[in-house]
Amino acid sequence: PRKGENNSMDSSTLFGIATMAYILAMIIYIVYLAFKKPQIGIVATTLTVIGFVTQTFAILFRWKEFYEVGRMGILRAAPFTNLYESLVFFVWCLILGYLIIEFKYKNRSFGAFITPIAGLALAFIDLTGVDKDIHPLVPALQSNWLLAHVVMSFIAYSTFALAFGTALMYLILKTEKRTEPSYIFWTVTMGIFIVVLGAMG
Repeated sequence: PRKGENNSMDSSTLFGIATMAYILAMIIYIVYLAFKKPQIGIVATTLTVIGFVTQTFAILFRWKEFYEVGRMGILRAAPFTNLYESLVFFVWCLILGYLIIEFKYKNRSFGAFITPIAGLALAFIDLTGVDKDIHPLVPALQSNWLLAHVVMSFIAYSTFALAFGTALMYLILKTEKRTEPSYIFWTVTMGIFIVVLGAMG
């Protein structure tokens, strides 16, 4: 039990570092979008990569701890069994998809619309007090299909989030008049989202 606690602290610390890296990257990406300075963009990308690598190690630590606690096969010990782990994996998939797009198309402006989703998702965990403890799998989840099911599901969710960020960027950058219905709709929607998130906190 003591060993598990130490591993848990290690993974929690790494998740915390990743969260801070993503939030800082979000701020710097927005500054980059405003001033278009290449040096600012490089700093934002570097922070995002640091956050992604840190989060990857955190997930691996969590996987190891789950394996030691549950004493199950390595596939059944995948740490994707509760809301906390699912949100963490969603953010990991989201940032992986974003980094692939950034390095492929050499466009950092997109980061100003994706990193806020990652930062808010991770901040949601702390704001709402989501349970971070490891619990034994219920019988319904004790299957080798768990890993495949969760991975495919959250790849799909993160792809949807990327599409959402792309659409939002397009509407903001291409809208000439602030009175257009699409601009008003998305402005109100984002405002409601921020208010609800604050109220949940």
